[in-house]
Parts: sequence; structure tokens; C-alpha cells
Amino acid sequence: PIAIFDNTLGALEAVCKYLHEERKLRYAEIARLLQRDERTIWTACNKAVKKHPLPLECKGITIPLSAVCEPRLTIMESLIIHLKNKGMRYAEIARLLQRDQRNVRAIAMRTRE
Repeated sequence: PIAIFDNTLGALEAVCKYLHEERKLRYAEIARLLQRDERTIWTACNKAVKKHPLPLECKGITIPLSAVCEPRLTIMESLIIHLKNKGMRYAEIARLLQRDQRNVRAIAMRTRE
């Protein structure tokens, strides 16, 4: 769900927390799905719990996990590219992700290089 991406957590932290707490996946499973190292996933989950101890809000638009699994890109880069490819404007993406529009555009431009 797009609502897990608030400005208190990084994108990887939000995805890891959601998959671990809501979907009840183990760190190894999350690492395999996201094509990341298991230690990275463990660290992201622990940081997320410290920053945001309450359960995540799980409502709104859903994003397929395959959209954020590109190992060469960060979760946020993959997410922004996915939403942009769906025809959304930078302002809409920024509002959904609770990020600054200029940062969203800069991330999208960086991934095109």
C-alpha cells in the first residue's frame, strides 16, 4: 500500500517493516524478494521499528512488489519510476509519498542517466 511511505521512514525501511509485520515474512524471504542482502533487511526492519513503533497504515493504492525489486535502483527510485510510468505527475507522486516534488523529480531524472 502506498500509505506505508510516510516521511518518518525511508522507503526500504517502510517496505521491510510492512512485509515483516503485516505479511509475516522472515528476513530471508524479504531479502530474496527485494534482491537485497539479508543483513540489510534486518537492519532496515530494526531501524523502522525504532523510528515508527506503531503498526503501519495499510490503505490506499497498492504497488506490486515487483515494481520495487530492481537491485540496481533504490526502493524510492523504483517506486517513483513505476508511478511515473503509470502516467502520474511529479506533484501527484510527491503528495502520495509525502516527499517534496523537487526531490521526486530529481530522483526520477537521476535514474534516467
